[in-house]
Amino acid sequence: MTSKKTSTYRRLPGRARKRFGLLEFYWNRLWLADDHILQVHMTAYSESYKRFYLKDIQAIAISRTTSGRTANVILACVAAGFGLAGLMAAVWWKSTPAGVLLGVWAGILLLALLLNSLFGPTCVCRLHTAVHVEHLTSLGRLRTARKVVGMLKPLIEAAQGKLTPEDLGAGSEDWVDVQASVHALPDQFVSSEPKQEWRHEHGRLHLALFVSLFILGLSALSDVYYQNALKNMADMACFVASMVLAVIALRKQNRSDLPLALRRITWAVLAVLIGGYLFGSIYGAVYVMSHPELVSQSIPQEIRLRGSVFESYCIVIGVLHSALAISGIALLNKFRTKYAASQTSSS
Repeated sequence: MTSKKTSTYRRLPGRARKRFGLLEFYWNRLWLADDHILQVHMTAYSESYKRFYLKDIQAIAISRTTSGRTANVILACVAAGFGLAGLMAAVWWKSTPAGVLLGVWAGILLLALLLNSLFGPTCVCRLHTAVHVEHLTSLGRLRTARKVVGMLKPLIEAAQGKLTPEDLGAGSEDWVDVQASVHALPDQFVSSEPKQEWRHEHGRLHLALFVSLFILGLSALSDVYYQNALKNMADMACFVASMVLAVIALRKQNRSDLPLALRRITWAVLAVLIGGYLFGSIYGAVYVMSHPELVSQSIPQEIRLRGSVFESYCIVIGVLHSALAISGIALLNKFRTKYAASQTSSS
């Protein structure tokens, strides 16, 4: 009787843990055997596996992304909002417990910012074979991806033969961390890269988002002089609509032909909406705690906020909303005009 050969696996650095919806989580990890790499996809109730044999790997390409930097900007803005609100609560309203609580939240966000910065830049890592391109989601940090590539390169060379500078794509503009197949020439590698299929996006949701944001900006500016329950409820409905439109617009603009500046403005809109909501909610809570007589109001929308801090907040948030909305509409109109002209000339 012959014994069946079993592989001994060693876990490679890196892992991806993501969430779907509200409850379902999944994890991705890479394991190294003698002759192949095993990618394990785990959920709360199932596991699936993919094997990539070292002799079949043609390339492992790494592309740096800006996701980590964007997360740092959002964390810094929200942490600054909590810190400023805590300072106002402790110094101006003499509410030490509220100031401490808000300061703790600001500290937690700053800690998350520090950890995200220590993890380093983010990236996208793709493994190429002759017939398939696999996204290695567990290698989402540039430092980790380079470390894993450095570990795999000598093993792939041993499985396929020593590489020459020509096989590695010397002089090519593309960054190729591993191109281990002696049959994969630089031009063949370029053709194996999955083509970016950019789809045209008309930007109707973006237009609706910018119009809604402009209305919010005008309403915020008018709050300095006029407030009532009906207006406050309308503002809340418009805010919820803007948040929904921003999230959908961000999904729609992914892999679309919308200009980079317009896509960045959409992200900025979401950050301003979240930051403004957090600051306004915190300010309102502290204001109510400092004015107990307002608790007797039947509904929160009947509460009218006053003070120089609130007026400054209304002016700043109103100007920000209006500026982002006008800039977004102008960029979208320019993009549509350019696209229409290109379609006319091509026909």
